[in-house]
Amino acid sequence: MGAGQSQTPSPVANTTYTVTGTDANGCSNTDQVNVTVTSCGNPPVAGFSATDSTICVGDCIDFTDLSTGVPSGWVWYFFGAATTSSNSQNPVTICYNNAGSFDVALVDTNAFGQDSLFMPNFITVSPLPNVVASNDTTICSGDQVNLSA
Repeated sequence: MGAGQSQTPSPVANTTYTVTGTDANGCSNTDQVNVTVTSCGNPPVAGFSATDSTICVGDCIDFTDLSTGVPSGWVWYFFGAATTSSNSQNPVTICYNNAGSFDVALVDTNAFGQDSLFMPNFITVSPLPNVVASNDTTICSGDQVNLSA
């Protein structure tokens, strides 16, 4: 290779290249270049869904990881839930015991990095209705009773 010339190899394994330069006087010298080949990949891209996003107080939800990029680790955050976090890929039976709107977050990781998804107000928990039944009563066998709510 002469001065100012270049080559563009694409090695698939670690390779040492020897570069030789020769000047106008015929004098030569060499140098070596080590090229290390690593397996390059992509970090995951976080994504998820839930069995429902509008529930009643005391109900529970299952979550499904929809992330791409082959994640190998998961950290879920369930704001306002009885279980506030999970390391499961697909956490189940996440229960909400208070009314309100709650955030959910997921952080995925793999050998190449991490990604997170934060969904504000993803879960809406409705309060239970206030039910008042008629007073307890005693009747004779065979009589009728009027019940009201």
